[in-house]
Amino acid sequence: MMELKRSETQLIEAVSTIITEEGFSKIGINKIARTAGCDKVLIYRYFGGLDGLIAV
Repeated sequence: MMELKRSETQLIEAVSTIITEEGFSKIGINKIARTAGCDKVLIYRYFGGLDGLIAV
C-alpha cells in the first residue's frame, strides 16, 4: 500500500515538475514516467491514462 501511494505521489510530482520547467505542451506519458522513475503502465493503472493524471 505504501508503494502505491509513493508511486502516485512521484507521478503527480513529475507532472508538476515538467509543467514548471518545460511547460504544459511537453507533458506526455513517457516523459512523466521517466521523470517519476516509474513504469508508464502505472499511469494507466492508477489514473486511467494521461487525462486522469492531469485531472488530479
